[in-house]
Amino acid sequence: MIRIRYFLILISVLVLFSACDMSTSSGDALSASDRTGQVSDTTDSGTDMGPEFPIKMGNAENILFTDTGRIFMTGANVAEITKDGAVMLMPSEYSSMYAGLAQVGPWLYVICGKNYETMPPLDLAELLQAKNILDKLVFLTDAMMDKVLLRADLRAGGPDKLVFEEIHHFDGMMLPNGMAADSQGNLYVADETFLPQGKIVKVTVSSDAIPVTTQETWASAGDGVNSPNGMCIRDDVLYFTDFNINSSKPAQVKKVAINSDGSAGTVETVYSAMGLFDDLDAVIYNGRPTLAVASFFAGSVLIIDEENGTVAKAGGGKLQSPSSAHFGNGGWIAEDELIVTEVGMLYEPYSNFGNQVNVITVP
Repeated sequence: MIRIRYFLILISVLVLFSACDMSTSSGDALSASDRTGQVSDTTDSGTDMGPEFPIKMGNAENILFTDTGRIFMTGANVAEITKDGAVMLMPSEYSSMYAGLAQVGPWLYVICGKNYETMPPLDLAELLQAKNILDKLVFLTDAMMDKVLLRADLRAGGPDKLVFEEIHHFDGMMLPNGMAADSQGNLYVADETFLPQGKIVKVTVSSDAIPVTTQETWASAGDGVNSPNGMCIRDDVLYFTDFNINSSKPAQVKKVAINSDGSAGTVETVYSAMGLFDDLDAVIYNGRPTLAVASFFAGSVLIIDEENGTVAKAGGGKLQSPSSAHFGNGGWIAEDELIVTEVGMLYEPYSNFGNQVNVITVP
């Protein structure tokens, strides 16, 4: 039974990746003159109150507030939300799948998976020699896409000034997804595997003009990490959503302390349920440690009081496959509001089902 399940997952993953309309680009910097500069289909309110929601974004995936209040999002593109709507930052020929976002000082980091224009010949002998199904999946996805970390200097100015460069190629990862940065500037990236063999990797980036990066496994299946997805950090504690296919409550929220020496503490489960959790946020809300968790299939955002375990639901089950949720920063998005990405159908970036960013009230 398990073998059949794994085989079906393998087929599903391959179909999902092959359905992506992605093309490759050179590793050169992506300058302002290269990108489309288009504004998404949204209506300007004509005031200084910010953009009018919902804002269209194909495959809407994730949101980041910078420390200066700028708002970035990922999906079929990378965009900055301005008072006039979403300004797309990546050129059309660099069309890819964009996932996690993080900020370290002046640097904006984005995870990107881009397909090769033509799939290179597979070394079947190497594929057959892979020791387990996960290694086979990593081998296959490596053959289909380049998994990279992009970086742009926020000091450059507005969205038309941002230049993204590839600074790191992820190694040995099936699907780099969620990302968060700690107080020391280290990046943590979820390797989503759909199997109970995922991991969280730690990426360090040097301060050199041409940055040097290192990647290491920070926590893995033996530590209680199954198939991590979204992640965030609050007070040197990393929170992440996880999926355990072998559990009766496979959708899980977990946390792990970042020790003073940089190592991982003990992984603890905060909450679990049926379904699938995507990205999450962890804040102090009304004086209490609170989590906002995008419940993908339920069409809601779970508001979890971490101390007493009470759970409220935002969105009323009407959200269209929510993929991330973040508490407002008090600017355009009030502190008692959530900004939510709704992906809709996976890898279908054009319809009116999902493919948008919306704002809802915290219950």
